Amino acid sequence: MTSDRRTPDSAFVWVWLPGQTEAVVAGRITSEGGRYAFNYGASYLDRANAIPLYTPELPLQRGRIDPPPNMEMASCLRDGSPDAWGRTGDLRVPLLCDGLLQGGSSTAADRRSGSACGPGRLR
Repeated sequence: MTSDRRTPDSAFVWVWLPGQTEAVVAGRITSEGGRYAFNYGASYLDRANAIPLYTPELPLQRGRIDPPPNMEMASCLRDGSPDAWGRTGDLRVPLLCDGLLQGGSSTAADRRSGSACGPGRLR
């Protein structure tokens, strides 16, 4: 049996909306050429209670949102990814952005917000 060890090139971004007890998918972050773009999901944008993750960088809109020219990814997404401490436990994850995509449930950010692979529940 062979296992696939490729690094994922995208990850879903989950968010808790005000007053809700379960997270919903807000969109997807994708890696392309060392930069990380974001797209809000159509079902998220169709929600009456949808809110932008961070208006200056990720306004609530359809289509691909590239990070500012001097950044690899939007700062609000970087803030939700593993910090230096969260990346030290996994030697396979040398870079912040790889940690965001490879982290699974072992990252510090994941312990705060629920599984990166499925909906979190308010604790």
